[in-house]
Amino acid sequence: MSALSSLEFGKRLRAEREHLRLSLRQVQELSRGIAEHRKNSEYYIAHSSLADIEKGKLTTNIYKLYSLSVIYGRQYEKLATFFDVPVGDAEKDHKALVFPQTYLVGAASELGANAPSCRRSKSAKGCGPNEPTSCQRYSNIGKMFPPLCYSRWTGAIPFTRTSGCKITH
Repeated sequence: MSALSSLEFGKRLRAEREHLRLSLRQVQELSRGIAEHRKNSEYYIAHSSLADIEKGKLTTNIYKLYSLSVIYGRQYEKLATFFDVPVGDAEKDHKALVFPQTYLVGAASELGANAPSCRRSKSAKGCGPNEPTSCQRYSNIGKMFPPLCYSRWTGAIPFTRTSGCKITH
């Protein structure tokens, strides 16, 4: 982050604090309460640190940003945008990534402990008989159906290979 943008983001934070008529020390004390409640000192913001953040001399961490969002009554994501974090682009950016192997779609916490593993076999090179072809939720349909692994795939799913599959969302 450039010094100019850090200063601009710091000015936005200062405006939020001043709008609430809070002093640096009052924010410090409020953050102390959050840190104690969360049992994590990372949430604590010293008044001198907040002054440096507002002057663009220091950037904050995720915990202190959380404390500021609670104190200022602003959504965490909104304050993150003050620091030029493109929060709204996270899902789009994730989808643009190319992963080295297939994985189950969804967060691990959503899938549960008994979710079957769908990772690509290390012995498989490219597409072929070693590739998994079950009807589980794959993130890479080209690996689910070997004929789709070629660069000329048009986007059509070969439904002859999906007979007996239960398609779920």
